[in-house]
Amino acid sequence: MKKLLALKNSKKGFTLIEVIVVIAIIAILAAVTIPTMIGFIEKANEAQALVDARAVFVAAQAEAMSSGIDFAGTIDADDATAINGWIGETLATATNTTVTTSSGKVTALTFDNGTYTATYASSAFTVTKN
Repeated sequence: MKKLLALKNSKKGFTLIEVIVVIAIIAILAAVTIPTMIGFIEKANEAQALVDARAVFVAAQAEAMSSGIDFAGTIDADDATAINGWIGETLATATNTTVTTSSGKVTALTFDNGTYTATYASSAFTVTKN
C-alpha cells in the first residue's frame, strides 16, 4: 500500500510552464536561424546562376572558335542547340541568352535563369537578381 501511495505522490512529467519555456526557446531559435538559412539559399542560387553562365560562356566560345561564326547578340534555336551540345545539358535558349563574339572570343554574354541574370562584360561576370 505504501508503494501505491508513493507512486501516486511521485508525479512525473513536465509542468505547463516548463513546456511553454521550451516552446519559447524553440521559437527564438527559429526566428534567428530561418533568415540565415534563407540567406544561404539565396547565395547558393546566385552561385548556381554564375556557374550556369560560365558554362554557357565556355560553350559559346568553343562553338564560335570551332565554327568560325561570330554571334551578334540574340542567339537563335540552332545556335542554342550547338551551345548546349558543348555543355551536355539545356541551359542556353534563344530567349534567355545573348552572346556577342568577335574572332572566336566571347566579348559579351547575358544569361537569365529566371531568378538571376548573369552578365559577362569587360572580362568579368556580374550577377543580379531579377
